[in-house]
Amino acid sequence: MLAAPCATTGVESPMRRPTSATSAVLLFFLLAFPLAGCGDDDDPTGPNGGNDPDPTAASMTAVVDGEAWTAVTASAFVSTSGFVTIGASNVGGEFGIGLGFPDQGVGTYAIGPGAITNANVISLAGASWIASTDRGSGSIVVTERSDDRIVGTFSFTAPLASGSGPPDTRTVTDGAFDLPIDVQ
Repeated sequence: MLAAPCATTGVESPMRRPTSATSAVLLFFLLAFPLAGCGDDDDPTGPNGGNDPDPTAASMTAVVDGEAWTAVTASAFVSTSGFVTIGASNVGGEFGIGLGFPDQGVGTYAIGPGAITNANVISLAGASWIASTDRGSGSIVVTERSDDRIVGTFSFTAPLASGSGPPDTRTVTDGAFDLPIDVQ
């Protein structure tokens, strides 16, 4: 599906830039995760200790501002318009991390000005830090993509976008995800 022609060039773009609606969808999923049930797995390496070949097993980890962060619930969705949305929340929903990028398979997706990829951190208190087309920087690297699974790494720096800080910026490093895909 092609997007509407660009107003300045008249050329049709095969990809759409994330809009406030896309950001709202990411925010919705991140805020909904704390309401989801949490498993009783105490192993921080992921479901079933990371040793089960269960195709529904999901894991997502990162370091947020120097502190280890592990998701207790994480999901990946692919829209019919070809955009991947990943959302995850840690214990108690203290922080959620969201990623959005075009579904173009294995590769590196830049985050920041001019890129259509975005990433965010949301706190339970309602503050959000967003790296997107007009702020922040980073990348998402998809290392494996099949019809039912997506695996990769990520890192980004995101300035405060809404709510109150501190901090003025969140730095997310050493991010990794291994998730089943739900096609929407």
